[in-house]
Amino acid sequence: MSFIRIAARFLETKTVGPLAFVVRTMAAAALLGMVLVTMIDITGRRFGLPILGTYEIVSYLLVVTFFFALCYTGTQKFHHAIEMVTSRFPPQSRLYLLTVMYLIAAIMCGLISRQTAVYALAEMRHGVTGYLLTSVPVYPFIFVASFSLLIQSWLFLVQSIYFLGEATGRED
Repeated sequence: MSFIRIAARFLETKTVGPLAFVVRTMAAAALLGMVLVTMIDITGRRFGLPILGTYEIVSYLLVVTFFFALCYTGTQKFHHAIEMVTSRFPPQSRLYLLTVMYLIAAIMCGLISRQTAVYALAEMRHGVTGYLLTSVPVYPFIFVASFSLLIQSWLFLVQSIYFLGEATGRED
């Protein structure tokens, strides 16, 4: 087994597994929070005591749910591969193509994560808060998106290394 394949397996077992647990838990907690806030708001409306800013709170929790669910999808490899194009190539070429595709995706997600973090820092400096009734700062949720994209970049990089190891380890 080549060094690249060993490194890819090590990275996958030591980082992706624990990362999957963390992002799954965070996404589930945010989803539970959305349900609870909505349920309490609906019940409170019945008694004339609605929660002010429910729409904003649920929107913020939706950001957390979406971006961490996206990461979880990446850790479980549930995303769809473009097999219409890659299936026409020989196995060795297909693995090299997947290596390049995942490497490009890792670079793109890393760049988008950086720009999102820059945007979050600008929002933090300006002190931007909620849009309607709440005074919750917006920047932590933008940082969640940036962190999620950074995780996604890491996952794409690990997948790229894995496919490179498979491509170099094949004996076709």
